[in-house]
Amino acid sequence: MASILVVAHGHPDMNVGGGEKAAYDEFTELSRGARGHDCVFLFPRPVEHAAAAGGRWLLPYAGGRNELSFALATIGAGAYSVFDDRWELPAALRSELAALVERVRPSVVHFHHYYQVSIDLIVHLRALLPEATFVMTLHDYKAVCPTGYLLKSEALGLANHSRRCLGPTPDGCFTCTRADTARLRRRVHGYEQMFDSLDLVVTPNGFLGERFAAAFSRLPPVVHLDYGYATCATSADAPEATTGLERRFGFFGRAIPEKGLDSLLTAYALMTNRGLRLHISSPGITAQSVADSHPELCGPMAAGLLTLAGDDRPADTRRRIPSLGWIVVPSIWWENSPLVIQEAFALGRPVICAAGDALAEKVADGVNGLTYTVGDSEELAVRLAEATDRDTWNRMRAGVIAPQPIAAHCDELERIYGMAVPGLNRGDGTDPIPEEGDSKWC
Repeated sequence: MASILVVAHGHPDMNVGGGEKAAYDEFTELSRGARGHDCVFLFPRPVEHAAAAGGRWLLPYAGGRNELSFALATIGAGAYSVFDDRWELPAALRSELAALVERVRPSVVHFHHYYQVSIDLIVHLRALLPEATFVMTLHDYKAVCPTGYLLKSEALGLANHSRRCLGPTPDGCFTCTRADTARLRRRVHGYEQMFDSLDLVVTPNGFLGERFAAAFSRLPPVVHLDYGYATCATSADAPEATTGLERRFGFFGRAIPEKGLDSLLTAYALMTNRGLRLHISSPGITAQSVADSHPELCGPMAAGLLTLAGDDRPADTRRRIPSLGWIVVPSIWWENSPLVIQEAFALGRPVICAAGDALAEKVADGVNGLTYTVGDSEELAVRLAEATDRDTWNRMRAGVIAPQPIAAHCDELERIYGMAVPGLNRGDGTDPIPEEGDSKWC
């Protein structure tokens, strides 16, 4: 039995991101009585100013003793900095955190992300718990890239397939952020201090770990463990012989440029004479917004071939996937481990996505899906056409392997906790900011 403090960057009741869900799913499974762990879930509650905390920085969530939020000041003097994930912790919060760890006495502290958690809170908890095992699951590339996307600025006028960036350089980061080298160096130094506080890093895919290893010289040991699947939906819940499923495609995700929805709509517009059906679930998307960006799609919308929904909760995704034959993930940024692929594979549906990065570790072209050059709408249209062949769909569907259940995932996670050697990687966090040329990239 262990006492485990899980610190996440959000709660899935309030944020529908994959990282928040993965963190909470682990917390829920590790808390099950059969495992015998005493677990606490801590997450930020953004407030505009420190005064809005109302004198209490840590508050129980939904009346529970094992779920707590902490107030995170986001505006004004002393507010959390998104650029470098720094936040000067108020003295009252430091005191309440000290009382929390005295009550919980965690032997393991597992961070899910540093965004909105802050480097300073991580370092402070390390000072309070020098003997505990500190683990962090990385969920994206934010520490590697000041913009968070590892995409070169749109202002450079590059084609989508040329915008992907492999990692930071002083000139490259200045072009995208206009931050001077000294500020960028301080930013990197902060993350190095954070990594000094950790004993082990978990990445849901190998590519993410490679990007961090290339950018940071003081990264602790890295272990690859993909997200566990926490629902009971399986391919048995999805029809397999329904006529025409191979002609039905779905997109699930935010309608931000990095998710590549525009390239999918452009590809679909090239295929409207073939009678393909496309369903889009994306918060805020409307028929008017699609008509404004792609007027040629007004006809398919009127005919019911292109359907829209504003939902994006995992339960909504699971409910809609059985009526679709393919899931399309057209992202132009470097992806981590999109949970929609887990949902698709759990329900026996193949995936169409851009080739390369972490997606290549999940989707093998011609095995359990089809791939194309990132951002290339014409090539995507060709793959959509290929996908409508019933034999192709059956072949790809046969290659789909269900994701690892959350129980087996947490079995592996417990093993990982036992692997960590507290203090092996640790510095004292007091080393000076490196001079120019001393750090890995600036």
